[in-house]
Amino acid sequence: MAYTWTCASGALTGLSHPQVVTLWHDFLAKPGWMAAWHAAFIVLVGIISARGVNRGLELANRIRAPVLLVLMLILVAYALSAGDWRRGLAFAFSLNFAAITPPVVDRRWRQGKISGQRGRGPYARIDPANLGGF
Repeated sequence: MAYTWTCASGALTGLSHPQVVTLWHDFLAKPGWMAAWHAAFIVLVGIISARGVNRGLELANRIRAPVLLVLMLILVAYALSAGDWRRGLAFAFSLNFAAITPPVVDRRWRQGKISGQRGRGPYARIDPANLGGF
């Protein structure tokens, strides 16, 4: 939330990469400020949750979904106007089957198994030597 507020306020406009990094480190050096933003987020989640599914979550999603669509359209328009969109589309939609090798498939399979077991919480038994099933 703090980063969103900083971006929306225009505080990052015209700053170089080292200046943004310094701003980030300054934020991390203020635990009270981080706690305040965290508390604001928790209060916001509490308000939405307390209102229930119909008046809380549904209302939040009715606002969030169109906003995300508008943001996506803005990003697409920016990418088409500022970037090399032909090269980007070629990269996104050209398949390179030669890159799909057994070690790559094995790493992705193991990653999926580990991620799936993390979602099971304290009941997960992650054994890297045997990831054959749950």
